[in-house]
Amino acid sequence: MAIRFTINLASRALFPALSRDGKRLVYTEISASGAHLALRMMDQLESKPIPGSAAAYHPTFSPDGQWIAYTDLTPPTKLKKIPVTGGTPIVLCDDSVVGVTWGDDDTIIFSSSKGLMRVPAAGGTPQTVTTLDTKNGESGHYDPQILPGGQAVLFTIAKGRSLGLTRIAVVDLKTHTQRIMPNAGSWARYVPTGHVVYSRGGTLFAVPFDLKSLAVTGAEFPVVEGIDSPDYTFSDSGLLVFDPGSMAASQQPSTLEWMDRKGTAQPLPEPPHLWEDISLSPDGKRAAAGIDARVNSDAAFHEDIWLYEPERGTLTRLTFEGSNDYPVWSPDGKWVTFSSHRGDKSGIYRVPADASRQPELLVTVASSVFPFSWTPDGKTLLYMQHVGEKSQILMLTPPANGGESKPRLFLESAFGGLDPKVSPDGKWVAYADSNEGAANGEVFVVPLAGPGGKFQISTQGGTRPAWSHDGRELYYEERATLRVMAADIRTGPPFVAGRPQPLFKLSGLGAEWEPAPDGKRFLVERIPERTTTFVVVTNWFADLKK
Repeated sequence: MAIRFTINLASRALFPALSRDGKRLVYTEISASGAHLALRMMDQLESKPIPGSAAAYHPTFSPDGQWIAYTDLTPPTKLKKIPVTGGTPIVLCDDSVVGVTWGDDDTIIFSSSKGLMRVPAAGGTPQTVTTLDTKNGESGHYDPQILPGGQAVLFTIAKGRSLGLTRIAVVDLKTHTQRIMPNAGSWARYVPTGHVVYSRGGTLFAVPFDLKSLAVTGAEFPVVEGIDSPDYTFSDSGLLVFDPGSMAASQQPSTLEWMDRKGTAQPLPEPPHLWEDISLSPDGKRAAAGIDARVNSDAAFHEDIWLYEPERGTLTRLTFEGSNDYPVWSPDGKWVTFSSHRGDKSGIYRVPADASRQPELLVTVASSVFPFSWTPDGKTLLYMQHVGEKSQILMLTPPANGGESKPRLFLESAFGGLDPKVSPDGKWVAYADSNEGAANGEVFVVPLAGPGGKFQISTQGGTRPAWSHDGRELYYEERATLRVMAADIRTGPPFVAGRPQPLFKLSGLGAEWEPAPDGKRFLVERIPERTTTFVVVTNWFADLKK
């Protein structure tokens, strides 16, 4: 008979993973200072942080339960392992994305930006297991699981940005042939009862599965309601742990507020929304933002661009098709540029801020892109895209008479942050490069016209740069401390940057913020405090057999 009980945590927790014997539970704990791994012995009442595991996501145990492999999401992402007791993590290889599995032969298979890769648990050169079929719209191979016997791997295939388009697949490690299962879903796991379980729409389903033929042998049936992928795990002994509320926690609506340079907040009356990518207009009176309208994490992305006017308290929708994000204002405040994903096609569009016309296409792209900044004359857009292991800043100058134009490369780096912002005088570009300086990246400034020197602004890691309206200050986020910093800037010649000074602390990782034109206040997202409750089910295999 199965028994249920709960584990109540004081913080937000993601990606739980049980050791094979069910005695240890590890998960990513999110706190005000960032993310790290926490370990809980299942016969004890308290969890303990694992020293040395900063920025660790998607953990998995070694077969003997003495090590934990995980993805360090500090760009450039890396696959690492660490003892369960903590210590200095060991880098195994680069380019780890979503999901890690550790086999009995002491090899690790992980998700990368190119597909699934395999590397010895001691580290080494990764070998290709699967390759993305980009011509067929595949955008990721995620969350692998080495099946019993070690001859095949179960994984999830994603297309585009929509998690609703995921399929479950199996790859034979000897022949490298793939088989797509007929059931839509994600975060699939083989269970010793002879089933494959997977998440779809907040429900965990199961389907009979034959290991020899690697094929589904029966109809699917629901197993557990209220499981949000990928926050479930089970042990070889039949112990199940899942988070029934992670979907709500990860998509919990937030509010906006004005905050002065000392951190004094003035809340705005607008009800909570799923705010994304907030951008203030040049006059500071309107904010363009993405608002996520998904009802659960397995649904297709459905984010639209809205205009919010704090003084009037109005919210106006600008887009009605596809999924849209990363709004950027034109310098004259008449247009909002944004990235849009419509079916299998992606592109950069712009729409009049008064919604007087339909959005018009500026450029079609093959992958996700991120608009960031226009030059002051409104003629050239700087945007970012990822190409394999590289991040690129591209420049796009749309024709005056409309239509598409060909972008040109401005800067390329190993996979990292970038986030380019043009200075108000149009002479400089600030960006965050995660492959230079500290582990969390640093903020740099380079001439827009080039060539020229490169000037480092941040000193203890930095991301998300933003210029003051007059160009005399450069703001950025110190990710490790969640502080917004300000550095005095004199563009010269010569270019001189002052020592960065802290302004205020953000309410949580990923909180949006934008400087107002007056330089005295910022529009800031207030993220509510979040906690997690794990549900534990004993003897779950018996229930599944029934």
